[in-house]
Amino acid sequence: MDDSDGSGMMTPDESEDGDIVNITVVEIPSRSLGKAIALRTVFDDSEGINAEMRDDGVQLPPVGNSVLEGMREAMQSCAVELGLNGPALREKEADLEKREAVLDKLALEIPDEDNFMKKMLYPVPNSGVVLGKHGRFDLAMTVASSRVWFQLAIHPSDSIPTLLN
Repeated sequence: MDDSDGSGMMTPDESEDGDIVNITVVEIPSRSLGKAIALRTVFDDSEGINAEMRDDGVQLPPVGNSVLEGMREAMQSCAVELGLNGPALREKEADLEKREAVLDKLALEIPDEDNFMKKMLYPVPNSGVVLGKHGRFDLAMTVASSRVWFQLAIHPSDSIPTLLN
């Protein structure tokens, strides 16, 4: 299966059995959001692979309180981007609904169905204005459904790593 020039593995034939792996590369736009995603993915055992492992009976070492507090603070500062229910998300959704209502009124004033602006406002036929939703992916869902590995200089305990052995 090796490529003769040593550049790597060839794509397996369809006849070979094996797992299908998809790689999704996401550029996180801010440092605080990256921190929140990384901390939540690595240390939050209420969802994701950590919850699955806990449910399967895998013993996980307890995470230090300072790490949990840092995770909670990071998640709270990026609650909207992570899709966490709370006042910030409700405020954002209310703001989007107001904008959609204004744009819907504007679109209804355009009589020509082939008008460029009307097509921009209604990208999906019979769906109304879909402000910020059409053609985008859900970051929170992508992270929750992925097995993500991070290379971080973080340790899940307040103890010095040499003392854990």
